[in-house]
Amino acid sequence: MTAAPESGAGKAEASHLDFFISYTRADERWAEWIAWELEAAGYTTKIMAWDFRPGTSFPREMQEAATRAQRTLAVLSPATSPPGGTSFGNIKWNVSLDLDSHCRAN
Repeated sequence: MTAAPESGAGKAEASHLDFFISYTRADERWAEWIAWELEAAGYTTKIMAWDFRPGTSFPREMQEAATRAQRTLAVLSPATSPPGGTSFGNIKWNVSLDLDSHCRAN
């Protein structure tokens, strides 16, 4: 799977966003499968492979998606954090937890 469903029912550009799917490159195929399943069930998703455009600010895109989505779904695997993964996975996880606590406080 390399492209979003053609129906457009779950496009993240819509004003309502149900899920932001966060993942590392090693887990992209799992993230795409999850997005396909959610969109087939009628939910809207935002996923890096389909919705982040070249030349945009990756951190800004992540923050916007995590803030706008009703739910953030993190795809976790050994590739997500050390020793088998990237430290960037830990950074994304910490940002998600910080955003969640901020949202719960408001």
